[in-house]
Amino acid sequence: MKKSDKYTNEGLFFNQLYCLLTLIIACTIDSSWGQTQKTIVTSIPPLHFLLQDIGGSLINSLPNEINTSSDFHHFQIKPSQIIKWSSADRILWLGPHWEPLLAKAFQKIDQDKLWIAGQTEGLNLLPIRNPPAPHKDTNYTEKDPHFWLSLENTRALALWLQDKLSTLLPKHSAYFEQRTQTFTKHLEQLQTQWLDKKNKPDVIYYYVAEHDAFQYLEPTLGLTLLGTLNTNHHTPISLGQLTSLQKSIQKKQIHCLVILSNQPQRWMLKLFSSKVHIVTTDPFGQNNSLRPNQWKNSYYLSFLTHTLEQLSTCINKATPQKNTS
Repeated sequence: MKKSDKYTNEGLFFNQLYCLLTLIIACTIDSSWGQTQKTIVTSIPPLHFLLQDIGGSLINSLPNEINTSSDFHHFQIKPSQIIKWSSADRILWLGPHWEPLLAKAFQKIDQDKLWIAGQTEGLNLLPIRNPPAPHKDTNYTEKDPHFWLSLENTRALALWLQDKLSTLLPKHSAYFEQRTQTFTKHLEQLQTQWLDKKNKPDVIYYYVAEHDAFQYLEPTLGLTLLGTLNTNHHTPISLGQLTSLQKSIQKKQIHCLVILSNQPQRWMLKLFSSKVHIVTTDPFGQNNSLRPNQWKNSYYLSFLTHTLEQLSTCINKATPQKNTS
């Protein structure tokens, strides 16, 4: 054997040995990483998105399985769901005030497992507009539950979740802190973009909604709700209220209707005197298939951006009204 062949073979041997050792180390790291991973079940998609953004690969985030024929206002709890919740390391939900059905189901689950997003320090909770009659349910609150749509509240939720995850996995607190810093930085960029687009304070753009879910986003967009087609109990408004709303729509020349389903019902369209601009958007993120490239690494910011973009089309179709207040 030539000396050059000997050195070539030795070099090849050491290269192969290096690759093998690298593979063994990588598998060991992946194995320990997998053993560290915690499973957390979330009650609604926005919490699932946020948990993915802050928790990263250390958290196995499982969304609540809602029957596709139902929604998050009306759904049936399955035995399989209770089993999944019980076996999870933690459960992330809004809280008993806004999810009373879950509150009853969670009575038999270890209470230390429950993370209540609605108790996050620093949340700005807005009152429900046109609250229904007093409830017998002691858990009931007159605060608007859609607080995850507020950009300011999102920051508070992210910091709260970072603290929770760091307590759950203290050895990885730096990892959660880094992901939270990246998330809040991008959140500030998103907020700046939409503040630059915000309408002048002397102009009002009205819209009508099937359900009053977007109060927290109205200041960001400069939109004002004229009225809703459903009450806060998700039942149609009375005939008298409907007649009054129709007069206001036609008087103010409102053209934008925000609905939650893909197709509006015929009676909804008859409220408008001219062609109506239909905006279909989803405050619960059940159909979050669109992932804008700018936020390709953030499920939550993609969801918020899509919602903002959908609602902002109302401004293009709206008749501006002078603000006399």
